[in-house]
Amino acid sequence: MVLFLLSWFNLVCGDVVLVSSLNDEGTALLSFKQSIKEDPEGSLSNWNFSDETPCSWNGITCKDQRVVSVSIPKKKLSGFLSSSLGSLSELRHVNLRNNKLFGGLPSELFRPQGLQSLVLYGNFFSGTLPFEVGNLQYLQTLDLSQNFFNGSLPASLLQCKRLRNLELSHNNFSGSLPNGFGKNLVLLEKLDLSFNVFGGPIPGDLGYLSNLQGTVDLSHNMFNGSIPASLGFAVVARGRMKMLMVSRREVAFDLDELLKASAFVLGKSGIGIVYKVVLEDGLTLAVRRLGEGGSQRFKEFQTEVEAIGKLRHPNFVTLRAYYWSVDEKLLIYDFIPNGNLATAIHGKPGLVAFTPLSWSVRLKIMKGVAKGLVYLHDRWIPTLQSSRMVSEKPQRGPQSSSASDVATIASASSFSSYYHAPESLKVVKPSQKWDIYSYGVILLEMITGRSPLVQVGNSEMDLVQWMQLCIEEKKPVSDVLDPNLAQDADKEEEMIAVLKIAMACTSISPEKRPSMRHVSDALERLPVPSD
Repeated sequence: MVLFLLSWFNLVCGDVVLVSSLNDEGTALLSFKQSIKEDPEGSLSNWNFSDETPCSWNGITCKDQRVVSVSIPKKKLSGFLSSSLGSLSELRHVNLRNNKLFGGLPSELFRPQGLQSLVLYGNFFSGTLPFEVGNLQYLQTLDLSQNFFNGSLPASLLQCKRLRNLELSHNNFSGSLPNGFGKNLVLLEKLDLSFNVFGGPIPGDLGYLSNLQGTVDLSHNMFNGSIPASLGFAVVARGRMKMLMVSRREVAFDLDELLKASAFVLGKSGIGIVYKVVLEDGLTLAVRRLGEGGSQRFKEFQTEVEAIGKLRHPNFVTLRAYYWSVDEKLLIYDFIPNGNLATAIHGKPGLVAFTPLSWSVRLKIMKGVAKGLVYLHDRWIPTLQSSRMVSEKPQRGPQSSSASDVATIASASSFSSYYHAPESLKVVKPSQKWDIYSYGVILLEMITGRSPLVQVGNSEMDLVQWMQLCIEEKKPVSDVLDPNLAQDADKEEEMIAVLKIAMACTSISPEKRPSMRHVSDALERLPVPSD
């Protein structure tokens, strides 16, 4: 009987020792597991009392046997967020995105002061953002988007001065942004407050957010007032369906002022009308009206425009703003006073006299456009139609010797189809080789002085075909070059080199066309004469 009791005692005590061997952090995580009502994929199936530590559990990362990360995204977990996670003192990262978690955020969750990222988007959380969020001095990413949070943002959020990504879109947050929002969160690289019910004026100190990458999205809220000067790319709402994006420049204007301003038509093309708009303070802008756009196309439009808005290069005019509504879309750029490249080469329609571009200016423009396309191609930006590029003549002054000729999307002529690569009529997916062909046509246009459509006797042919015919008939170079370049006859060797580059770019076979990097390098080897 004594032996039996001793054996029973050892067995029970052994079990007790076994159960109690799991450390405190493991016990805290098991409390979190108990708050999960559904785990259809068994993501927490290996979370057991039988382990000494939770470091081998699914979704758990440890450092020096302390839990530093809880990452269980997209596992269809259903339940609430246990306050026990707050007892993980070394916790650095929490990622529970795209689950079915609900309820409020326990204030204890913000107890681990070293927490660097809290990602909860795509759940069913509700309630307010606890004041205790201000305890997280090292927080860099806070993503609560696509939930049902409400209420105002606590002023304590401004104590999270290391925040780089703040994403709160698609919730029911309301009220004004805390005073000092921009001055305190100066490290922000991404700010998305869209699709909430925030109100009040857009804080002027948002202009302090100099580290922004991409856009500040304030759309689909109830904000009012002007867009602050120096605000990085911003999307702000005028009602529920209108948006505006502003580039990082020392200027402030609002949509009402833009729409009331005096406007003059600069040109038309297949994608819209370009206006010269003069605001009350004298600021002049170029506004391209793209026409009607259905709401189902907004995301595609936003993606493409924001890709353009991120371009930062000496050979591109920065996109200043964009406006979107169901009825129309606008792209807003700095106004380029010298007109487009077609006008610079051929003069304005109806005007006989004009000052032709010298060879040195043409070569600078060629090099500038090439550099711009290299920049695009290196970053695999969606194909840019070269037929809608314009170049600004170099201005006199300290920058006149640099490659400051600016390429931008604009209306160049009524011959846009003649800039298109032959295969673009058959192949749906755009290719960089299309740009190279278009660029080759531009080179031919600049060096021959002829339009993309050439009149030959009683017939017409495109400029590339005409050039090929000249080569076949062995016509002298003087018959090919723009007569206005006669004063630069001593540069004929360089002009012939450009002709060869242009013909390579316009090869009927895409595979035989050089890369823009190769083209740009070849042009850079040509000396630019001083005027």
